[in-house]
Amino acid sequence: MNAPDTPRFLMVEHREGERVSVIVHHLDKPRLWVEFEPRLDGSGNVTGGVLKRVCAENSWVGGYKQCSRLVGQAEKFFHRSVEAGIPAHRFSL
Repeated sequence: MNAPDTPRFLMVEHREGERVSVIVHHLDKPRLWVEFEPRLDGSGNVTGGVLKRVCAENSWVGGYKQCSRLVGQAEKFFHRSVEAGIPAHRFSL
């Protein structure tokens, strides 16, 4: 179980034809997701990647400092999950 101050993330691998992307979703407020362009090995498994896009809720009062902190934590979550061999949930179209 996560501590109350620990962000909760979900990693999803999305395949559409030859295109593969990995999206890390933050499950609490503020809602955001971070998309990574993955590096794949010969068998098609994700071995790393680089940040490609961030999508965050629009905020009329700011709050983007918290979002930037969460983007850093999402990136750490992605790289640690890949290093530990934890597979992403997979969706194919």
